[in-house]
Amino acid sequence: MTRLQVLLDGVTAAMGAVCELTVTPMTGPVINDPAASEIARAAAIQVVGNAAVAWHAPLMVSEDFSEYGRVAPSCFLLLGSSNPELGLNAPHHNPRFDFDERVLPLGVALLATVATRYLAERETSNE
Repeated sequence: MTRLQVLLDGVTAAMGAVCELTVTPMTGPVINDPAASEIARAAAIQVVGNAAVAWHAPLMVSEDFSEYGRVAPSCFLLLGSSNPELGLNAPHHNPRFDFDERVLPLGVALLATVATRYLAERETSNE
């Protein structure tokens, strides 16, 4: 029995009820392609500099981005967009979540640089 089922059984029993748990898999794990990750890392360093780029520890989150990785080499990027001075630092999925829109041009530059680097590497490998 899963830990979640044990917890649910305890809560519902305390309330004089019963429950049935059904887990429906929705998306698979995000698995970053090593080559795509390296292209993204190099692009990020080019755009914002080495000091502003870091590897993030793996996250246990549900993300439909994994579907892209099933059909093409991909890499999930995180772009910081909070701004505590403006009160824009609530976490995702929070009713107060918002982000500093001034980061959008940086995000566009990063993605454009990733695409340019990817195409350049692909062209070089096809020669």
